[in-house]
Amino acid sequence: MRIFGMFHLIKMFRVGYREEFKFISKQLRMIHNDDIQYPGFYLEEASIYVHWPYCRKRCHFCNFNKYIDDNVNHMRMRACLVKEINTIIRECSVKRINSVFFGGGTPNLAEPATIEAVLNAVSNCTELVTGSEITMETNPIGNGSSKLEDFKAAGINRVSVGVQALDDSSLGLLGRDHSVLDALKTLDTAKMLFPHRSSVDILYGLPGQSLESWSATLSKLIPLLDDHISVYQLTLERGTKLFKMCEEGRLAIPEEDVLADMYDLTLEKLDSVGFIAYEISNYSRSLEAQSTHNKAYWQGKQYIGIGPGAHSRFVPLTSDSSSYNLERMGSEKWMQGMREARIQTLEPIPWMREVEKVGHGTRLRRQQNKREVLGELLAVGLRTLEGVTEESWRALSSRAPTLSECFAESPRLAWLFESGLLTFSTSGAIRATRRGWKVLDRIVPHLLDELERALGERGM
Repeated sequence: MRIFGMFHLIKMFRVGYREEFKFISKQLRMIHNDDIQYPGFYLEEASIYVHWPYCRKRCHFCNFNKYIDDNVNHMRMRACLVKEINTIIRECSVKRINSVFFGGGTPNLAEPATIEAVLNAVSNCTELVTGSEITMETNPIGNGSSKLEDFKAAGINRVSVGVQALDDSSLGLLGRDHSVLDALKTLDTAKMLFPHRSSVDILYGLPGQSLESWSATLSKLIPLLDDHISVYQLTLERGTKLFKMCEEGRLAIPEEDVLADMYDLTLEKLDSVGFIAYEISNYSRSLEAQSTHNKAYWQGKQYIGIGPGAHSRFVPLTSDSSSYNLERMGSEKWMQGMREARIQTLEPIPWMREVEKVGHGTRLRRQQNKREVLGELLAVGLRTLEGVTEESWRALSSRAPTLSECFAESPRLAWLFESGLLTFSTSGAIRATRRGWKVLDRIVPHLLDELERALGERGM
């Protein structure tokens, strides 16, 4: 059974026009008052994702929004990131930023001065909470990137190292431009500079990989870990070199039952050394080591995407004017509107031109009614050990039925609970079990159908 793909969710949150929630296809209907009502604590807090779109090369498995450019204009890129932050934060009621995440692309190809300028811009616009998690993805690419010490001095306090594989043949297959030795050196440095706040990304389900070879990889990797690891099943993405090679029969990924065994083995081996699966693909030794930024996604909180192709979910200020011109904000009465899903212009050069001209590179804006907002929370929240809590549910809608009324008491969903795929706690949280995680992509549509029915009965 194929695990509900985290790579798809990462892209959906961060970059690309095609990765909107495909399984939520209902069109907006009549706008209700509830669609524009959010509690103050929800409106005042957010996370920020900053996309650095450049890489030295395109990996064979990756179709993220990335570009190869040997002559990046760092000063121009930096100025545009700062300007877009200044513009978009002014659009909303956010008073506190709880986390900032620099993703890509390859963010450690950016200059540390860019990281520092972005964080200063955030602090100048709103409160960057003391001790906020400031994460940067880093690839162990050796020469050509700034040192992790410089990024720490610029404000980074957590890193996620893209190891992806621990043998050079697999790294070559994936098209990575680092060696195992590069990865080991980077991991050592990361643990020294960011103790208890360094993570590793690793892939399983590679072409030709067996359960035994994956077990050997885990045995080699576990002693090297700090307190966090993200383990993703490889997804063959159309348009990538790896997809083409598998489609032509030159390579083959493991069968579904082998992939399921690999996932079970991962849970078992990491659990044996104190790692808890707090989300389908994420493991930590402690609550403190968990990713604050990613948890904000999974709990349905506001996040603001900055940079080419970045995604956002936040409630903007709005007025009777249809003009999207922030220079008018001082002369009009602004109020809270519906939450919006936004995507910035994909390509870096057009994005920079738009930012320089109007202050932002927002390409797509789409209002979300509460059906869609709650549906998104349900789909991503069930990926976590915590599940979807009544508190997070109520933060998004005070009129919606409770989680119990909507799901636990539904006779149409009883089989999901009776078969051990879902549980409902005494505290009022709905959770997917580990068995449920394996088939979550099949469970979620049933829940969304029931949500649609329950909200319809409430006239929402």
